[in-house]
Amino acid sequence: MSHHKIQNITQDDVDQLADFLHRSITDFQEVNPYGSHGVVRSRDEICENLKSTFEHHLTLDPTGNFGLKLCQDETICGCLLFFPQIYRYQGKTYRALGSGSFFVDPKARMQGFFMFRKYLATPGYDFYFGNTCNTNSIALWQNCKGHVVPNSDIEYLILLKPAAIFEELVLRKNKPYLKPLARLAGHLAGCFTTWRRNVDLEVTPASSHEQLAKIAETVCIDTLVTTDRSVKYLKTRYPNLTQTADKSQPQIFVIRASQKPCGWFVIDQSKRGKNQQINAARVLDVVWQRDQITLKQILKAIASSLDPSIDMISVRARPGICLDTKMPHSYQRQLPAPESAVLAKCDIEGLAEKIDFATIDTV
Repeated sequence: MSHHKIQNITQDDVDQLADFLHRSITDFQEVNPYGSHGVVRSRDEICENLKSTFEHHLTLDPTGNFGLKLCQDETICGCLLFFPQIYRYQGKTYRALGSGSFFVDPKARMQGFFMFRKYLATPGYDFYFGNTCNTNSIALWQNCKGHVVPNSDIEYLILLKPAAIFEELVLRKNKPYLKPLARLAGHLAGCFTTWRRNVDLEVTPASSHEQLAKIAETVCIDTLVTTDRSVKYLKTRYPNLTQTADKSQPQIFVIRASQKPCGWFVIDQSKRGKNQQINAARVLDVVWQRDQITLKQILKAIASSLDPSIDMISVRARPGICLDTKMPHSYQRQLPAPESAVLAKCDIEGLAEKIDFATIDTV
């Protein structure tokens, strides 16, 4: 009779873990074609990302506590990746432990609960968080006395070229014979979009991690719990900073007002829709001078930097990012479940309302 065992993940597990994650992520995306997930990665890309993530992990947690795996007869059938992160709030530094990719084979679903409880018992951290939750995992957070981050079940969509999106609407209504008419209507509607017009900010590719860290230190406000954007963090998260031509990698741009740096943003690109016909750009992170520049100005600057083939921009709601959907060609999409939750063991009152996540891939 076989038994399930919950064990710590080690660097020796990378190859088998990459196989399991690739299969699990592929299965998840096949049943969630409308999700806000980013670039679909190959098994080898996941493997390389795991290796670099574990190396960065060791700089913050020398114990090498990379996460937990669920095994049956030495075969991985579940995993919960950890990633330590530094946050800053009102001059203080806090250590947090994030829950990354969390997948369990359906037959071992109950074991996932025990694995999650073990994660929350990891010592040495001020709070625990997840920002890639789904319907199942958000229920675990709530059952374990975690708090849902307000509005983390909202995705804002900025339509730049409506034709592919209009096509998606008729496909979802199972009326494919209306595709040509929908595309025509979308092309006509696109003539009235203004997101790429009258841009009053300058956008240029980022030149160095030091430049980005300096801008973040200047513009990030201390009334929010903000993720660390130090040089060390940025080099780990975005190692290929200058490869702006490689669309498979996140693209990073600096925003300038009157030739002075006032913020930066990170985007990645992916295909979305029933037929993967929508070219989407997802905002992974953005910082700017919020007291002088509006979110609408920032989004217009982002739109102006994108390839002409991009149909829409996806932005996750979070503290300080609340879009007025009365603006033309902008919509609010209700996600199946909140994507972010926290559990505090520190003295930050109302942490869930103050935490300013960067929307990043954690695999």
